[in-house]
Amino acid sequence: MLKLLIKKQLSEIFKSYFYNVKKNEKRSPLGVAAMFVLFVVLMVGFVGGMFASVAYSMCAPLVNS
Repeated sequence: MLKLLIKKQLSEIFKSYFYNVKKNEKRSPLGVAAMFVLFVVLMVGFVGGMFASVAYSMCAPLVNS
């Protein structure tokens, strides 16, 4: 039962990747792949950028001490 509920919730979360609400049709497989690639690139860039900025701001005080 838990597996079914998790599957349903994940399908609702990622529904916009597979289904275009404005045109009321499924997205093409190429469009779905492009959406996932864009999501991964943005998340890696955002999270990686935050990590890099924090690491860079901590670097100077640690080198001086």
